[in-house]
Amino acid sequence: MLRIGVGICGCACALALVKSAAAAEPERERGFSLRLRTAVAFPAGEQDNDHDLADTFGVLVPVELEAGYWVLPRLLIGARGAVGLLTVADESCAPPLECGGTSYRFGAVVEYAFDRGGKFRKWGSAGVGYEIARLAIHRDSSSASRVDSGPEYLHAELGGDFALGGSFAVGPFLGASIAEFRTATLRQGDGSEASYSIQESKLHEWYFIGVRGTWDP
Repeated sequence: MLRIGVGICGCACALALVKSAAAAEPERERGFSLRLRTAVAFPAGEQDNDHDLADTFGVLVPVELEAGYWVLPRLLIGARGAVGLLTVADESCAPPLECGGTSYRFGAVVEYAFDRGGKFRKWGSAGVGYEIARLAIHRDSSSASRVDSGPEYLHAELGGDFALGGSFAVGPFLGASIAEFRTATLRQGDGSEASYSIQESKLHEWYFIGVRGTWDP
């Protein structure tokens, strides 16, 4: 009888510990998170009142780093920064010119996790920020560049991460951004430059398809 009582007590204690751990799990889910992503993005809309964005740039291939904190078990607040390569449209860079483009984007983001505990973890995010696009043109020993910059009013994404075990996950996402260039700076190879405000600035968009990896230590 004593052995039976001890066994029952042991099972009851183990069950209590399991229930206690399950109840405490949401608290453990709060903490820092790091994400690294890349994508291919396609332009739409207008660069300014004289040019469509696609008249200047082809596709964007960004590499983005995001750091955030789970303030609630399913709600993350973070900051992000991205550097990307921009291909240049043929209309803006006919031979013998050689051209290249660079994109810089940074801002704040809020993410909601629809499922943080499954094998496929669905999520959605939205953010705001600032965008800079640089077009560099070279011909022989001469060079020039144009830098457009302005606010990114919305950057939204939907995706899902496959759990890899431990604190790592990876998965695809789709995204879109709405932004507006308000300032342009023209630079010459001799170091001279001129900046001006874009009159009647227009909205433009980027449409993303990509993959991201996450680490929740």
